[in-house]
Amino acid sequence: MKKAFYLLIIIILLLTGCQGNQEGFAKKSEGVYYHKMNPREITQRYNPGAIYACGLFHYNDRMYTSSQIFHLRDKNNLNLDNICEEELGTVYGNRQILWSTDKDELSKATDEGILYQVKGYDETFRIAVYYESLLPLSDTIIYSLMIFDSLNDITLHKGSDLFGDRFNLKESVYIEGYFVKDKIHYEISSKHEFSIEDKIVDDFLTELYKGVFIDPASEEYPKLKARPSYVLSFQDAIGLVTDILVYEEGYAALNQTGVDEMIVKIDTKVCKDIIDIILSSQ
Repeated sequence: MKKAFYLLIIIILLLTGCQGNQEGFAKKSEGVYYHKMNPREITQRYNPGAIYACGLFHYNDRMYTSSQIFHLRDKNNLNLDNICEEELGTVYGNRQILWSTDKDELSKATDEGILYQVKGYDETFRIAVYYESLLPLSDTIIYSLMIFDSLNDITLHKGSDLFGDRFNLKESVYIEGYFVKDKIHYEISSKHEFSIEDKIVDDFLTELYKGVFIDPASEEYPKLKARPSYVLSFQDAIGLVTDILVYEEGYAALNQTGVDEMIVKIDTKVCKDIIDIILSSQ
């Protein structure tokens, strides 16, 4: 009887442990793991001679990187009511690059702002910081909104884990495809406006969602950085944009600085069809 009792306790503990964290996105047992960023990165001193690829934010034991930044002289044009939902608290920044809800984590606090939940997105993935600053050598106030995404310490298997569950691409209201001819000067040679109702867009998203992420350690991991850039730019109902790089060899990748390269293997034909339409707009 004792052995049976102890065995029952062990089974219950194992089942409890396997439930995982029910808050936010479920943890996956298969797929590609994208490493966790070190929270100590926000404690570093600001270096005026350094080039920072993006802003860093530590919140609720998660690290976030800035994905979109809006700087405007007219606060009304920030559309805060459309983008921001619940206020989550006060945040502090170091030169508008390093951010935390804990002032003591920063080597120096030069900014103060308000943290918001973003409409339509889980806060474990996307949040927003609103702050005000003075234009150098003037009394002009600049109103700013930074969008932060948490795309580290996650496991992604299918494209839907990222582009569906997090970015909600199928709910986009505006889609534009373009070809970047010159990456250094970001020279765009052709553009084409798509509709979410277009069959080619539906086919592409279907393939993107069911496509599988490729492990960077795999021999199948492609070398795509030097290739021409064909971009599909998706805009949601509140004006936030997600850019996807499309490759004629049958790959799609998230185009976002500050995060690990995330590449999905998808159908070659649907990629070529999208690219042909973009190029036909030259």
